[in-house]
Amino acid sequence: MAFWRRFLGKPKMEDKPVTALGRMVSDRVETLAREIFLAHKSALINEPSVLSGPPSRSGSRMTATWQEILRKIGPAPAQVIASLDLKNLTPSQESAIALLVRNLIMARVACMVEQSRYAEREKLRREGVQGLALNDMEPMGNA
Repeated sequence: MAFWRRFLGKPKMEDKPVTALGRMVSDRVETLAREIFLAHKSALINEPSVLSGPPSRSGSRMTATWQEILRKIGPAPAQVIASLDLKNLTPSQESAIALLVRNLIMARVACMVEQSRYAEREKLRREGVQGLALNDMEPMGNA
């Protein structure tokens, strides 16, 4: 091996830390998820379940809110692939990466919605308001 290294040279080491690309992708996903959450917070919080994703997955009709969210998410996978400098991907590899990126963004948005719901419940609980949601109700009687 040492013999060939003299002729071929040492492989170039990147100037950036090993985690730089991961942080860049993570920051992009987090920024986009935060933008989506802040733009559609009231609509998402009032939906029964954000965790299942867009209504088309569950068979219901796509709302304008979800159409806007999916429009914002649309270019993110291509941006991530470009930033990772991945070349010669097959269509199935590109589709798989796009699916992972979209699902990661949706998971972050769903997490932000659930955190917001929890914070609101805790705020009401501290203020002494009870019984506003089924989760806060105590069962009564023998049914």
